[in-house]
Amino acid sequence: MLPTGRVFVDDLTVRLVSIPVLGAVIPHLTGLFASVGPHPWLRLLGCAWFILLAGLVWQGNRFAMVFHRRRYDWFDHPWRKIILILCVNLLFVTPLCLGMIGAWYRVAGIPIDRNAVKVTTLVVVMVALFIVHVYETVYLLQQREDDLLAVAHLEKARVEAELLALKSQIDPHFLFNGLHSLAYLIPREPARAVEFTERLSDVYQYILLNRERDLVPLAEELAFALRYVGLLRIRFGGAVRLLPADDLDPEGLLVPPVSLQVLLENAVKHNSLDATAPLQIGIELEGDGILVSNTRKRPPTARTSSKVGLGNLDERCRRITGRGIVIRAGDEQFAVLIPLVRRPAG
Repeated sequence: MLPTGRVFVDDLTVRLVSIPVLGAVIPHLTGLFASVGPHPWLRLLGCAWFILLAGLVWQGNRFAMVFHRRRYDWFDHPWRKIILILCVNLLFVTPLCLGMIGAWYRVAGIPIDRNAVKVTTLVVVMVALFIVHVYETVYLLQQREDDLLAVAHLEKARVEAELLALKSQIDPHFLFNGLHSLAYLIPREPARAVEFTERLSDVYQYILLNRERDLVPLAEELAFALRYVGLLRIRFGGAVRLLPADDLDPEGLLVPPVSLQVLLENAVKHNSLDATAPLQIGIELEGDGILVSNTRKRPPTARTSSKVGLGNLDERCRRITGRGIVIRAGDEQFAVLIPLVRRPAG
């Protein structure tokens, strides 16, 4: 089959130049004009005649290649293609060449030079095979380019589908935790439950608005993190404290959306919360990433983490930024470095 979106090689200029050159040069080199004598008009007529022959041979091979290319591929039917190419030259080029050379001798009124006829026919067939070789080489290069492009498109589609699947995991997980907290507050503190619902709606709106984006400004993500901590404080009071660095400058930096929220939620999930000894969560820039750290205070009944949230975040970062997260787990501190992307200038 022809490459997608391509009919054939764009060779109009090559044909317009090469066909007249071949038609004029070949009969002079093969001796067809040796018996013409001092008749310039006859030479001009002969050149026009053999330019026509060159055009018919070229266009005939070109048409045949388009036809058999639709039916047979080099990789699937190599021998059939070779047989077709040989048949075109034996059954089309050779008879056409012999016929037009014979007609030329009759019109010119000169005796037939059989040796010149043989040499000219052989040269024309060889030139035709060379032209076919060039076309097929260009076609195979085009086909390889199209195959590589198709593979790249398939890989891009696969990565985008996997990334979308990873993003889609955020919504139900976040909503489940939010509803669980709301169920805890409603029977105990209805007024705080109402406030929690309003803030939950605001926070969830951010997730919905950014679910199609791969990167968001770090400033937006930090503002979202502050709103999310406000949501946590309604549920846990002063047991959670966010401590962003004083020199935190997010200007021009981008981060995968909801990445900070994943780490904040992870810190709350895996540590005991006590207002007398608050869980302290720090955020600071480090190199080409943003570091989120928290004090560690494992609850007595803590279960082994499945690390699904961190695994999801790591995979998203790898697909979006080309770099994964870096986890630093100590006895007293747990930190995760999220890769950042600098916004292109201008």
